[in-house]
Amino acid sequence: MSIVFGHLPLCSGKLPNIRQRYSHVTTIKVVLKGKSTFVPGLCWALTGGKIPLVVRVRAPVVVKLADKFPLRQFMAKLNCTMAVNNLKPGKKPSVLSTDYSYGLQCPARFQPLHGVSCHDWTENPNLFIGLTYEEGSAVSILFEHSPLCFGKLPNIHQGHNNVTMIKVVLKGKSTFGSGLYRALTGGKIPLVLSVRAPVVIVLADKFPLRQFTAKVNCTMVVNNLKPGKKPSILSTDYSYGFEF
Repeated sequence: MSIVFGHLPLCSGKLPNIRQRYSHVTTIKVVLKGKSTFVPGLCWALTGGKIPLVVRVRAPVVVKLADKFPLRQFMAKLNCTMAVNNLKPGKKPSVLSTDYSYGLQCPARFQPLHGVSCHDWTENPNLFIGLTYEEGSAVSILFEHSPLCFGKLPNIHQGHNNVTMIKVVLKGKSTFGSGLYRALTGGKIPLVLSVRAPVVIVLADKFPLRQFTAKVNCTMVVNNLKPGKKPSILSTDYSYGFEF
């Protein structure tokens, strides 16, 4: 961060390393120091009562999804051109006019780091048939056909006429285009939860039959992700399939 007069730096400093949460206003104190040599134009500006200054801010910023999942950083740029009058010791400067310009220098692609713990309820309403979830399952969350994070179902047996809660931990490191950033800032995040699980039907919970692969896709739109709260799901659409 610097204050410039006539393209020459007057003083400079740096922003503190802080985390600003969602929907929050933060006051940042910045100490600027400097020792520079200026042309006589500065003396003329001081005696004329108007001092044209430019405040320049360059700050690397990392966007965090739900204050938990960091995306790759980008460079935020801010210029504030102002005219200051009546500089007096012990008093705040009088700002006559201001003009702002903004800019973002984003990388071509984002590389998010993810770690998600989710719970799923599986219902088996059959009276005489149990289900065994075998090894080799795959659970993933996708954004625009690209995997966001991965995990797998535990190897369990679900008895007949039973509802079972399954905890799945999903982790991943992936590369995404700027569409993810646009979706986040737009307040709507389209996701697809994909499940592929080898399942064995067990007759009377004793006699296993041939294994097949169950396929489930849940297309959803998530909004208002906030720390400590469950995501708000705006819409869902399910599709099922089996592979023998």
